[in-house]
Amino acid sequence: MQDKNSSHSPLDAYGKEVEQGLRAILAREPTLELYRMIEYFLGFRDQNGGEVARYGGKRLRPAICLYIADLFGRKDSARLFASSLELFHNFTLIHDDIEDHDELRRGRPTVWKLWGVNHGINSGDALALLAGKTLNEAAAGAGEAGRKIAALLSETYQHVIEGQFLDFTLADSSLNDPAVNEDAYMAMIEKKSAALIAGAAQAGALAGGASSEVQHACAAYGRN
Repeated sequence: MQDKNSSHSPLDAYGKEVEQGLRAILAREPTLELYRMIEYFLGFRDQNGGEVARYGGKRLRPAICLYIADLFGRKDSARLFASSLELFHNFTLIHDDIEDHDELRRGRPTVWKLWGVNHGINSGDALALLAGKTLNEAAAGAGEAGRKIAALLSETYQHVIEGQFLDFTLADSSLNDPAVNEDAYMAMIEKKSAALIAGAAQAGALAGGASSEVQHACAAYGRN
């Protein structure tokens, strides 16, 4: 739930557009409780299935993607790619909550806390599959640029999973282990966190038809 005293970002309007896209994607799915759990996590419903004011996150990654594409007048070509980014990001968060034993997310009980670990894992898996399906749909309608964006984001998603592996490895190691150092931390966080923002920014530039130089500059902006 947004703090009424919080400042507004120029990206807020793009985040709202992303939410419309997410609602449309979920509206096409079967009437299974699984998808109500996902809508709960995305901030569209309460735990009883009733619609609520938005409790979701900032939608930062997809908003950056749309914003950069819009700079080139090509926002519409980035919409489904932006939705895929947000679906994937939320998949990682649902699983993160289980892995870290977190009972609250955005001020509300986490999915696993309400429905159990099995449903938490399964609803996260469903979000990952929806992210892939949405990415394929976006690529199919965007020609050569769509193929390139799909390849970029697929690789980006893999980097995030690799980053989570590195996070587990560091967390399981002793602080006295020489492998636990600043370089190892930076390698982990670049994959786990920075890569998805970099991918979102570069995808927006690709969707906008920007040059390779501008695409790489946008990726560097996101990574930093």
